[in-house]
Amino acid sequence: MPDLFIVFIQTATLFVLVGQLFLLHRTLKADHERKRKQATIEFVGASWRENRTQIESKLGTNRLNENQLKEIREDVETEGILKNFLNAVEHLAVGLNSGVYDKEILYRMNGTLMVIMYDRYEPYITLIRKDYSSAYIEFENIVTEFKNRKRISVTNSGNIKYS
Repeated sequence: MPDLFIVFIQTATLFVLVGQLFLLHRTLKADHERKRKQATIEFVGASWRENRTQIESKLGTNRLNENQLKEIREDVETEGILKNFLNAVEHLAVGLNSGVYDKEILYRMNGTLMVIMYDRYEPYITLIRKDYSSAYIEFENIVTEFKNRKRISVTNSGNIKYS
């Protein structure tokens, strides 16, 4: 009888341990998701706003035209500001496409603005791609995905799943 009691205690302990491991895994996953969403919000809030303000003050808010493209190519400072902005957005897009940042959060925060920004600077991107065919391809992929979404209302898909 004592052996049966020991087996029962060991089995019960094993079940408790497995349950605790499951809860720990779930908690760690929820924390990771929250940090990913927070990182997305922080990156967009800081880097995006500053670079966007600089480039809009230089080039305005309309789609680039041929005259502006010529001016950009001739003005090192303006081209540098535009490249800084596009590089920051490309870095964000790489993070989104690789899962470091959260696409749903960005879509909910600035999805429409991402599409507008891409369309605004697409003439410059096309010009750059004559020399660098893959320039800003990650940005384009995100914008294409956002354009293809057919969402009627806000979903819960940006919520933390494991909390």
